[in-house]
Amino acid sequence: PEQAGKTGVIEYLTPEAAIDKFEMADGYQINCFASEVDFPELANCVQFAFDSRGRLWVACMPSYPQYQPQREVNDKVLILEDTNGDGRADKCRVFADKLHVPTGIELGDGGAYVAQQPDLMFLKDTDGDDKADVREVVLDGFATDDTHHAISAFEWTPDGRLVMLEGLALSGTVETAYGPLRNKDKSVSYTYDPRTQKLEKYIYPCLVNAWCFTHNDWGQPFLGDGTVADQHWATPLTGAEYDARGNNREFIHYEGGTMRPALG
Repeated sequence: PEQAGKTGVIEYLTPEAAIDKFEMADGYQINCFASEVDFPELANCVQFAFDSRGRLWVACMPSYPQYQPQREVNDKVLILEDTNGDGRADKCRVFADKLHVPTGIELGDGGAYVAQQPDLMFLKDTDGDDKADVREVVLDGFATDDTHHAISAFEWTPDGRLVMLEGLALSGTVETAYGPLRNKDKSVSYTYDPRTQKLEKYIYPCLVNAWCFTHNDWGQPFLGDGTVADQHWATPLTGAEYDARGNNREFIHYEGGTMRPALG
């Protein structure tokens, strides 16, 4: 479909048309697992994670950015499943609804850790119907100055801590069992250990604007920057706080200015 905008006509591509726009390296292909065409609930998806059954869990923000007075916010976590093995989802369940800006999700401890600004929530299904009947606020007080920069890009470390990235120019004070943990105007990578309930600054300052985080097969961490489009080897950054990390050599640099890279 097309829609007129201030700068001209905006074309919204179908999944098939979007796939045709990709330029794939030799030996790679891309397929559509799920889209809003088949599942209207899959609107404004933000982050996803696969479970051990091959199901795709997706945090979606259909209410964003037009939150309106007297209209209930209804952001969601969905579970998408391919039940016939053809490589496309054919079943969609709403695991949790009535959420607020769920910018991050990661599975663990029999449930899902989900950002619900300004909180970190733990959602769990205890009766087997794939709907969260446990909703626990794990931590409260994360920054919400800019929803684009709030905690996101969740990832487990090899030793069982949950990594959460927070972007630039935010100010927050998280209440923890060990006292308040503050951050002001600097990008940061947090880790949360569910076994001890301890929240720590893992990488701080976190270059310019922390955006994505992953590990390779040897457990080495890699950090993506969303402002200057650099991907960094994070191991040298995980030591003591140091306020002049701009000289760290990037792992990969994307030419062409600012972009929003994502590490998988």
